Amino acid sequence: MKIKEISALTGLTERTIRFYEERSLIQPRTERRNGREYRDYSASDAEQLMVIAGLRRLHFSVEEIREMQKYPGRIARIAEEARRSRRIDAADQQKAASILERADLSGIRDITELAHRLKEASEMLPLPQTDISPDFGRMDSESREEKQRAFEEYEARQKSRYETGKRLVYLTAGIYTVYGLLDLILNFSFGGIISFCVEIGLSIALCCGVRWVRWWLAIGNLLSSFLLLLLAFEAAPEGLPGWFWAFWAVSLAASIITAVLLIWNKSVREFLYQQAN
Repeated sequence: MKIKEISALTGLTERTIRFYEERSLIQPRTERRNGREYRDYSASDAEQLMVIAGLRRLHFSVEEIREMQKYPGRIARIAEEARRSRRIDAADQQKAASILERADLSGIRDITELAHRLKEASEMLPLPQTDISPDFGRMDSESREEKQRAFEEYEARQKSRYETGKRLVYLTAGIYTVYGLLDLILNFSFGGIISFCVEIGLSIALCCGVRWVRWWLAIGNLLSSFLLLLLAFEAAPEGLPGWFWAFWAVSLAASIITAVLLIWNKSVREFLYQQAN
């Protein structure tokens, strides 16, 4: 389902659904097409959204719901604590506290069962204003220490991705340079020297973060593999030896792997982005 369809099915606004998704309360299937990311919501996602909305109407925080999803064994303790502490307006606080006070919270296995037990009561209460008009730039119920820790973890992931991308780019540039040098040795000429100098320049540009060079190298390697095959057929129309097919297969596989790494690998893209900026 598209977001408009699941919005109509659940009665939740598109902003509310995106808010829950950004907070990792639901994780719909995603597909990337033409450089854009498309989401496909399932019936299970719709049910989970209703569960989340029911708990949010009782003013469970996003962090509390996320913790209950991850650790079902903590549900009873979190719900018990919710009886004693609710940061909501005075009118709804008494209603939510009364509902939780009367609820049987024993033996609950997951948040779906908790929401079902509280469904009749929760439907009489409104969603929190933060769900209706969410502020996507802020994290719900996170302390300064938690935000700092999350930022440090993000920085560590980005650094690791950058270093991985750096190694892959340098390795690719090195292989490309060595391949050009071997070609120059085997076919030494003025044109070969010029071609080798161009290859060196492209390798340096790639390492410096010139992003269009990755497309040039990726497509160029693939075209070179097929051009090699065509030239070989012209040179030996009666048939090609086994060693040539082995060499060509390795060359083609290397070209494909290089193209995939240069164009689609996230670490390579991160390295090139940071180098260019």
